[in-house]
Amino acid sequence: MTKLYEQVAEQINDLVSKGVYNFGERLPSVRHLSREMEVSTTTVVEAYRLLEDQGVLEARPKSGHFVATHQPDIAQPRTQCPNPDTAVPVSVADMVIKVMDDNQRPDRVCLGGADAAPDLIPAKRIQKAVTRALTDQHSLVSYDVPPGCFELRLAIAKMAVAAGCHFSPDEILLTNGCQEALTLCLRAVCQVGDVVAIE
Repeated sequence: MTKLYEQVAEQINDLVSKGVYNFGERLPSVRHLSREMEVSTTTVVEAYRLLEDQGVLEARPKSGHFVATHQPDIAQPRTQCPNPDTAVPVSVADMVIKVMDDNQRPDRVCLGGADAAPDLIPAKRIQKAVTRALTDQHSLVSYDVPPGCFELRLAIAKMAVAAGCHFSPDEILLTNGCQEALTLCLRAVCQVGDVVAIE
């Protein structure tokens, strides 16, 4: 049975091989990664040491761990995602009744339509960040060809690690809103006559 630190090391190695972390790039700190992956700091330290031994990472004193500039030639096995559960028929009427019943329960708080209070939104900071981004990168205001802006896809791939998702920026396709995303997904996986439920 694979030890936990070996599983963590395999996930990190997978991110490196997919280009989420490039050669010479600094990896998250031990504490940060332990919080993201919900494992102990000892487990992350052991995973980093294993990857150092394999030549995937290099430690720099007082700087942290970085992706080694010269990667070993040995290809690491990739873990396969489990098959999704079998589809179950959904009755729209039953779902509506269940949602309405749940909204009436005194022990439940319905947050489906909740909006943050305007004073909680850092509008000035957002405005400054947008202005700075548009000043530095004029291409952000023009249309981009698929699969979209590489820097944004790389940032999404890095953020997805916190949710336990591991994929490369090349596996991400940016769309012009959710409607286009849903249309592309449905065209890719459905056939005429399929029943589809969309939330």
